[in-house]
Amino acid sequence: MNKSSSEKNKNKKRILFFIGCIVVGFLGGVFLGKTISLKSIGFRPIDFFIILISLYVWMFISINIHEFGHFIFGKKAKYKLIGYSIACFNWFYENGKVKFYLKFNKEIGGLCCMMPTKESTRKDHLLFISGGVIFNFISILLMLCGLFLMPSGKVLLKGILITGIVVTSLLAIINFIPIKSVGIATDGNILWSILRNEPSGQIYLKILDVTNKLRFGVSFKDLDLNFDIKSSEKVDVTTIQIVLYEYFKALDLDNIEEVKNNIEFLENHIDIIPEYSRPGFYNEFIYYYSAIELREEKAKEYFTKAKKLLLNDKDINGRRTLASYKLFIENDYEEAKICCFDGLSVKDKFPFKGQALLEEKLIMKILNKVNGGNNNE
Repeated sequence: MNKSSSEKNKNKKRILFFIGCIVVGFLGGVFLGKTISLKSIGFRPIDFFIILISLYVWMFISINIHEFGHFIFGKKAKYKLIGYSIACFNWFYENGKVKFYLKFNKEIGGLCCMMPTKESTRKDHLLFISGGVIFNFISILLMLCGLFLMPSGKVLLKGILITGIVVTSLLAIINFIPIKSVGIATDGNILWSILRNEPSGQIYLKILDVTNKLRFGVSFKDLDLNFDIKSSEKVDVTTIQIVLYEYFKALDLDNIEEVKNNIEFLENHIDIIPEYSRPGFYNEFIYYYSAIELREEKAKEYFTKAKKLLLNDKDINGRRTLASYKLFIENDYEEAKICCFDGLSVKDKFPFKGQALLEEKLIMKILNKVNGGNNNE
């Protein structure tokens, strides 16, 4: 799929959704106006627009209640928080410390990213996955109680609360049923596929198992990545995650041909990757086109997209990426060397110990190039 056409389709869907909400609200208002006297129950014309605005406010609130549910149930399952987003406010862990930055994520209103801190069980995964929907249903029950306890004269407040119940119910139902949206599985899709022991559920569990092994120090070259998914016609975020792991394994094994194949696959399907996850992929594109393929125009293209975050990315992965760009594209040996040593100094703080081994190996290769270049000058 062409990236620009995919973005246009997403924008069209957003526009149509908002127009649909306005049309439904307008028709609903006309219907109520024809069937009952809104004025007689204290409903003013301005109240209709207030409720319409509350529709979008409730969408934001419901999404963040959902993400908070994942956080609470993730903590109960002994998961570790990696990152959390509320609108444009973003927190994430880097080198063992919490880092904050402002960035508006177009595709999400909130995000909770966690990972296991031990050998996770099937029950732990199910607990974390179901947390968001459970919190949505709890909030619906609380709003229903508030609606019944509210005095009869509070027409506007009741209308706003009913809007909240409807919006939250829709979000909960969509996340509970097993569907996929733009290549991303809903919580229900993952939950039911695991409970039914379906192939997609088993793949999801295997990805978590691989991630756990990386966290506990198993290197990429020693991982079993026996997934035959690239031949599948349906490419989704799960497929992308597997190919990314295969790319890292190929790097670890110095299999440049396989590295090239994986990079091409990831580039061709970059539109499937949510916008908030793309900087990590841009890093690998920068590294590949700087240190391996040596294509300056491509390296600069992705560096432009990732520059703001990459320059502030102080973990070993970010420093390795920047070092490769500084050395091979900008011919700045001194800056490349500084990036390498900065990366090595925080190696032990990287959450995935197995990946840190690969990062160290790649940085040492860059350092060898730096030292070789300096000796030749």
